[in-house]
Amino acid sequence: MKKKIGFTLIELLVVIAIIALLMSILMPALARVRRTAKAVICMANLRQWSAGLSMYADQYDGYNPYGDWAHSWWHLMLPYVPERKLFLCPMAPKTSGEGGKQPSVAWNYGDAPKSLGAGRYIGSYGVNPWIFSFIGPSGSRFGGSSGRGFNPEENRWKRCEVKGADIVPVFGDCSETGAPGREKDIPPRYIDSGSGDRDGIGCWCLYRHECNINMVFMDWNVRSVGLKELWMLKWHRRFDNITSGPVEGSLYPAGWPDWMRNCKRFKGKGK
Repeated sequence: MKKKIGFTLIELLVVIAIIALLMSILMPALARVRRTAKAVICMANLRQWSAGLSMYADQYDGYNPYGDWAHSWWHLMLPYVPERKLFLCPMAPKTSGEGGKQPSVAWNYGDAPKSLGAGRYIGSYGVNPWIFSFIGPSGSRFGGSSGRGFNPEENRWKRCEVKGADIVPVFGDCSETGAPGREKDIPPRYIDSGSGDRDGIGCWCLYRHECNINMVFMDWNVRSVGLKELWMLKWHRRFDNITSGPVEGSLYPAGWPDWMRNCKRFKGKGK
């Protein structure tokens, strides 16, 4: 009599269990690969922005773009960075209205002018407004002389040829179209904090590429920046990037919120 060829129930269950085990091992690895691929695309996007910002400065005798409500920086940069997909980090492609959530949510500031192609503009990158050459004719949308904006004027970089350009942040992953870094800025309390808990450097302190974000610097290089390193950058001319940042015991129990505890530390007071 011929033996029946096939799996027994036990053999089938063993095969299913092995497949499930392999999937549980491979899925985290595949997720890491996807995150890494998105980080690479983000860096490629920012290299395009670096080239565009550099071309703008070359065309205007070394002066950086300006910004305000009516003539925002992204309108000025459209001739240099025309592809709208370059406004979006692959980790943050959706606005809150489309289901995006912090730290992976894009901003939405409506339509561009008809003279610049019109169409809705969303993005997940922002500019450091301390780089602006001047405030546009409608005044600053980043704040005035109250201390929360990017005045006084003498703090702004204005031009790209500056000393220590490699630590002057220009552009990168941000929860808003831009935010001026100040010494007293604090990180958001929670990893998914919304705009109400984010201000200044807190708008850049995003767990988007794990404990890092990607940035363009004034020497036009692009690199990954640790979240705790954000307080060590030279945001404006008089920014104290040696002793600034959360001091141990003064903000959260150990100087940083719980979600940042495992992020790499950098030298400096309170780090």
